[in-house]
Amino acid sequence: MPDDTTQLQEGAINWRDRLAREILLTSPSGIQFTAKWKGDPRKKEKKLGIFEFPLVNGNIVQDLDMQSSYYTITIHFDGPNNDINASAFYEACNDLGLWQVWHPVHGYLELQLIRVEEDTSPVESGGITTVSTEWIEPIDEIFLETGRQLGGHVDDLMAEYAGASIMQYEDNVWLDTFGEETACSSTASKIAAETAIILGDVASENDEVFQSWQSSQAGLDDVIAADELDAGSLAGNLRGIIQTPILGSTDIQDRLERLEELIDSIIAGLPTGTSKIDANRAMTAETAMDSALGAACRVVTTGDLLTRGEAVEAAQKLLDLLDKITKALDEIQEQFEELRAELQYYSQTATYQSALDAISAAVAFLLATAFNLAIEKRYILAEPKTPYQIVIEEFGTEDRIDEFISWNKLSGDQILLLPAGYEVVLYVGAA
Repeated sequence: MPDDTTQLQEGAINWRDRLAREILLTSPSGIQFTAKWKGDPRKKEKKLGIFEFPLVNGNIVQDLDMQSSYYTITIHFDGPNNDINASAFYEACNDLGLWQVWHPVHGYLELQLIRVEEDTSPVESGGITTVSTEWIEPIDEIFLETGRQLGGHVDDLMAEYAGASIMQYEDNVWLDTFGEETACSSTASKIAAETAIILGDVASENDEVFQSWQSSQAGLDDVIAADELDAGSLAGNLRGIIQTPILGSTDIQDRLERLEELIDSIIAGLPTGTSKIDANRAMTAETAMDSALGAACRVVTTGDLLTRGEAVEAAQKLLDLLDKITKALDEIQEQFEELRAELQYYSQTATYQSALDAISAAVAFLLATAFNLAIEKRYILAEPKTPYQIVIEEFGTEDRIDEFISWNKLSGDQILLLPAGYEVVLYVGAA
């Protein structure tokens, strides 16, 4: 998995990952489809102003920048239910709004469907149903950029934030004595252990992520074991230990809750003294929380959002995390106020603006995404009803029965009848 490079801009990081891949498409109403993918073209054209004048041989041309990109994506549903899955996808194309597409090469895309064509050939290819689609990648009407570009800005600003955090740590930490070095290494080891407890199972969901995470852990061990402590390498490996695991999942709410738990754990371990050793512990904790906050920004651009409420909740969580970290570090800084200036601990001297920029970009990404998400509706059945009855009452047609079954994860007898007291969830189409 990439660390500093972004999947949002570049997709898979090596050619092996771009071969024989699956493509994931999520409809505006939140239905996910996974299909086989072999390759597809994309194109974009210049937006030109072409002027003609009488008695003039030729044209005057004004370059007005680029038009949106167009994607021609052919997907293949296979397996015993390939025709059923392809038909469900075909029907989902009736949804209004943007689709979220995780492309094997180009990464995350928000696309507007233009055309869909299903090729049903059971005699020639009974095990595969092919669907051809055409899409346009629109820009957001408020931010005037595509979702992929907004997500790319988040990753760019995350990299700047990480660089500022590591530079601040290298410039300010004291490493003149064995005790001062030990304060850094022991704090980092403790935070790494807490990270393993809180995020380890997320990393283990993906083999490549898990291997990259273990590599960062081994790197930290090597830094600690060295004769002389390298502060930059310690901060960099600690960043990898904290940020890599979140790439193992796409669950936004779960990962943000885990990162908040990690931040709370780090805050609980902040020092209460005012020695140089205490300052080193505080600075190591600060660079770890910088990494956790950066990870939270990446969570929102590498996850599945279904409703507008989820997008707004995630945006508020990012702001709350920044506020929580800033308040905790301000309290630690106050402990050192009575010391001479050169012995004091100063928090976020080089990182606060970078953190604010990254958070702002992530919130912008979420707000742009929210406009194209569905509105969630939940209620408790007062009497037994069939799913068909509920769908017709809510949508005026039975065409969305498959989506209703998927939303509510119905199986067995539930598909025939839902009892009184059952909580029903529906997603009303995106704007």
